[in-house]
Amino acid sequence: MSPSSLPWFFTVVLWLFGVGFVYGGIRNVRESREFLSSAQTVPGVVVGVHVDGHGDLQRRYAKLRFTTHEGQPVETTSYTSHGPLELFRMQNQTVPVLYDPRNPRRARINSGSGRGVGGSTALAAVGVVMFLIGTAIAVAHIL
Repeated sequence: MSPSSLPWFFTVVLWLFGVGFVYGGIRNVRESREFLSSAQTVPGVVVGVHVDGHGDLQRRYAKLRFTTHEGQPVETTSYTSHGPLELFRMQNQTVPVLYDPRNPRRARINSGSGRGVGGSTALAAVGVVMFLIGTAIAVAHIL
C-alpha cells in the first residue's frame, strides 16, 4: 500500500466501522424501546450469574427468578449483560425485573444498564464520531 493511499484506507475503515456502530446502536435502541413499551415490572431475585465467552471477552448475565402478574413462576437468564461487580452486589438480592408478558422468559433487570438504552446510544455516538474522523481525514487529504 503506497503512502498516498493510506489516508483513504483509514477513511474507508472508519466509515465502515462508524456506519456499523450507528446501525447497531440504533437497532438496539429500537429493540429496547419496543421491549420497554410493553414490559411489566415485578420483584425478582438474582439467583446466579451466567458467563458467556472466554478470557477478556466474557459477558455476564443475571439469572433471574420471579413470578409474573398472572402467578406463573419463571427462572431465566437476563438478555442484557452487567458488570461483574454489579452482579456480585445483586446476588441473592431482590431486584425490579422487567419482563415481556407475551414471553416471560424475555426479562431483564430494571436498572440503568438493564434497560439497554444508554449503552446503545453511546455505541451509535461512537459510530458518528468515527464517521466524522474518517471524513476529516478524507477532506484533509483532498485539500
